[in-house]
Amino acid sequence: MTEETATGHSWLIATGSFAAGVALIYTIDVIVHKISPDHEMTELENFEDVRDSIRNMESSKAAGKVSTPCVETGLSTTADPTSQFVKMDVNSQRALQRMGVLSALAIGIHNLPEGIATYVGAMQKPSVGCSLAIGIGLHNIPEGIAVAAPIYFATRSRWRGLMWCAISAAAEPVGGIIAWLAIGNGMDPISEGILFGLVSGVMVCICVKELIPTAYKFAKDKTYIVAIGMFAGMFVMMASLTLFGYAGA
Repeated sequence: MTEETATGHSWLIATGSFAAGVALIYTIDVIVHKISPDHEMTELENFEDVRDSIRNMESSKAAGKVSTPCVETGLSTTADPTSQFVKMDVNSQRALQRMGVLSALAIGIHNLPEGIATYVGAMQKPSVGCSLAIGIGLHNIPEGIAVAAPIYFATRSRWRGLMWCAISAAAEPVGGIIAWLAIGNGMDPISEGILFGLVSGVMVCICVKELIPTAYKFAKDKTYIVAIGMFAGMFVMMASLTLFGYAGA
């Protein structure tokens, strides 16, 4: 096999792995729809109501009382004067909760190879494993927010948001256990390339399909906030990747 042919095969496998990751997240989306009642009513079209609900909640907290007007599209105020929430349309709640669950599942899948990478790095050199753990922990912060925030606003339960964060984060020690049981001292380069190509497809799909459209729905006329948030997230990821670079040095 010539070098050109081998290079072509590597690009083909990488592209196929990325496409498989995209297909996987759409499959997860279908499963989440199936296990959710009235899944056809849980799309992003109702997120404008959610945004208005959260704004009403914030203005009510600032005024020290719950505002009495409600949005015509299904939002209503709570009768409890001590509550800090304005009730959302049930379809908006389902849409937010669905997005949070989908993010938790996708991030959980994404966390598996991170656990494997941390285990393999620690086996090679403890300091490498420590650096990887710090870097992964750093970029898990925005991932946790992506999971917890929609579930918190949908269910009004901090504990439920934390629960789904814990479920998605548990995939990393599971990945380490899998590495301990099956991989041993590491993966061959082909398997590693396929695995990370799959994971990259999963994460790009969940960002483009769910997180970015939702951010624009909430921002409405302040779309610059979305850009600021995206670049801030990129900076956090660059910081974690810099730690990865030092770990491999």
